[in-house]
Amino acid sequence: MSVSSPKTSRFAFGTRSPPLHSRPSTSSQVSLTSLFAGNTSISTDPSQPLSDSRSFIAQAFVPHVAFLASSDADEIAREKGWEDLLDLVRVFGDQVQGKVGIRDSSGQASGYEDFGVRFTTLGSSRSPLQAGGPRSAAPGAQLDAIERLLERHVREYGDHLAQTQLGLSETSSISSSTAPSVTERDDGGTAVQIYPHFLRRVFSSLPVATHETFAHPVACVLAVSSRHPDPISGFTGLYTRCAQTPMPVWVDRGYLRYYLLVHDEDKDDLEESIKVFERIKRQFGLNCWMVRINSRMMYGSDDDVLPVPQSLWMPAQASLDHLDKPKDEERYLSIPDADALKAFVRHLTTEALVPFMERQIQTWDQTIVGPRRGLTGRLSSLSRRYFGSAPSTRTSSPSHTSYDPSTGSYPPTSPEAQMRKMADWAFMLRDWKLANSTYEMLRKEFSSEKAFGQQAGAQEMYAITHLMMLQPLSARTRQEILDPAVDSALYSYLTRSNSPYAALRLLLSVIELLRVRPGSSQDAAALWTIKLLSLQPPLLPPYAHALMVDRVANIYFNKNLSPSSSLPFGSRRRKAAMWAVLAAEAWLGVEEGKKVAEVARRCAKRAGRQFEGNAWDEISFHIRKLIERTSTGEQKGTSVGDELEEKMEKMAVQEAVVDGEKVEV
Repeated sequence: MSVSSPKTSRFAFGTRSPPLHSRPSTSSQVSLTSLFAGNTSISTDPSQPLSDSRSFIAQAFVPHVAFLASSDADEIAREKGWEDLLDLVRVFGDQVQGKVGIRDSSGQASGYEDFGVRFTTLGSSRSPLQAGGPRSAAPGAQLDAIERLLERHVREYGDHLAQTQLGLSETSSISSSTAPSVTERDDGGTAVQIYPHFLRRVFSSLPVATHETFAHPVACVLAVSSRHPDPISGFTGLYTRCAQTPMPVWVDRGYLRYYLLVHDEDKDDLEESIKVFERIKRQFGLNCWMVRINSRMMYGSDDDVLPVPQSLWMPAQASLDHLDKPKDEERYLSIPDADALKAFVRHLTTEALVPFMERQIQTWDQTIVGPRRGLTGRLSSLSRRYFGSAPSTRTSSPSHTSYDPSTGSYPPTSPEAQMRKMADWAFMLRDWKLANSTYEMLRKEFSSEKAFGQQAGAQEMYAITHLMMLQPLSARTRQEILDPAVDSALYSYLTRSNSPYAALRLLLSVIELLRVRPGSSQDAAALWTIKLLSLQPPLLPPYAHALMVDRVANIYFNKNLSPSSSLPFGSRRRKAAMWAVLAAEAWLGVEEGKKVAEVARRCAKRAGRQFEGNAWDEISFHIRKLIERTSTGEQKGTSVGDELEEKMEKMAVQEAVVDGEKVEV
């Protein structure tokens, strides 16, 4: 194709989409900068609204879109400095531009500004965990890579403390040695600074698992460029490859196909590409788009360019590889190219993906889930359970259930698998009520069929959706509904399914959703964190373990600062200080060295501030001993945490009676 005429105006094609002009407006530049700012970590301030942790969980479980591009389309991305077209597009899926409108099962429409999609390679899957297999075979999280990445963040944070001279001054009294600067008071401790990185990496590695469909592809983008001699045949070839790509047997291949034509502004004729795109729409339907980008590599010195960061949801190993790259390898995009890619992702999401998911959910709800609700559905389920096969043939013929114990999965076309997919899709579209009711039905059916891995997955999401619905959570509701579901899922993940990643994800989700609720829910979040730390064999490697100990202290510190906390009753000041001391001990135990010692020193100083102005000289003395140890970074020595705990147990505990109950001071 010849070079396009300069008189042809630049615009993008697709159904119901506004044109993109050659020069973006100021508002588009601001929105692009906002997208690339990427600071969407969950809030660690208890005064922030409850939706923060909910937003993080909602963004962690989003539709996965497989990507399959022709070699000529990948070549354009490589000329621009990316590995392939998927690498170029991936970051734009972190947050779709503008509001995404979604209708729930009751027909109510809602708009979400933090909706995203996750672009992945077609056929990329991690090995499923077989029952009884080795713990190292567990799918998901890349715990070793997360530990290495966490170690790197801790050392960088220790360097930051040393450079800003926080924690370097030491005096003889606990009050003077723990008088922090404004920066230190606002810092919030190691857990606040590093924990969001750890949390995001854990949720960035969802496995293509048998017991859930979150990482199963909802759609597949087939991409061909205008350089292809016959784009129509190119799409046909990609469609065939898509159908023949090896996939696990439990993954449904009935996902949406979406066709993307990539036009090279520098080398191809735009008028010819327009004609080709019209033929594509007639051949393959309206689920298609043409994106116009140039193939030149952009540099920071060029006009109208923006640096493109790494995707927020890259797995831990990919994040490590990115950090190892030289600083001068930062990549840039022109603003028109970035606007064109944002428009493509928005059209894919709002005009194709979300409507497809809504239609499928409605179909499954009417044909599969609906008949199982109510008394008639329950009687039908009981009859299938107990009278699915004649008694004389149960020993000689296979059971009526479609569950396969060898793979721990149901066939994708079975009612159980479709119900699970419907619940997961409802969760991804934030229809919490429908998802919760479906998970409740599934956990009962999986239990009757002894599908323990499936049951654990349903119990996990039943508990999470219960917390996502923003309903008031009383202590009785938590003890009768939430705690049994979490305990059951945790037991199955660790003993029957041997899936430490699933157990870790479950506990982290519950901890974060409880932590931002008022009252006793914050205490429950701390107790579940302590449960995570006490699991045997240990679930967390050393750095992650120390971080979670620090997290317990941070939860109690936040309860102390919460507006719902009426000091001095229920503030948990002593517990916060106690866990801060234990966190300092844990950080000193992971590694000798000044960098980690600075982190431990910060924890010890936070503990000391809780006893400032009190007559508890023995506690102050032991905290000073710990601060002295952090100045040298030594690992060995008598545990100050054990000594402090013993001293605190011997001290008189002040109690008060509030509404007939004893409350800790």
